[in-house]
Amino acid sequence: MSPEELVIFVSAVSIAIAKDKSNEELDVLSSVFSQIGDSLGTFLAQRERIEAANKNDNDDNDNDNDCTDNKVE
Repeated sequence: MSPEELVIFVSAVSIAIAKDKSNEELDVLSSVFSQIGDSLGTFLAQRERIEAANKNDNDDNDNDNDCTDNKVE
C-alpha cells in the first residue's frame, strides 16, 4: 500500500467510525487512538534501543576475537 493509499484508507475508516458517534464518544475514541499511537511509539523506541544495545554487544565481541592476531613481544 502506498503512503497515499494509506492516508485515504485511514481517512475513510475515521469517517466510518465517526458517522454515528456523539461528540462525547468521538472525544473518548480520539483519546484511545492517541494513546494507542503513543504506546506503539514507546514500544518501538524501546525495541530499537534494545536491538542497538545487542548489536553493540555483538560488535564488541567480534572485535575482541580480532585481537588474538595482535601479539605483543
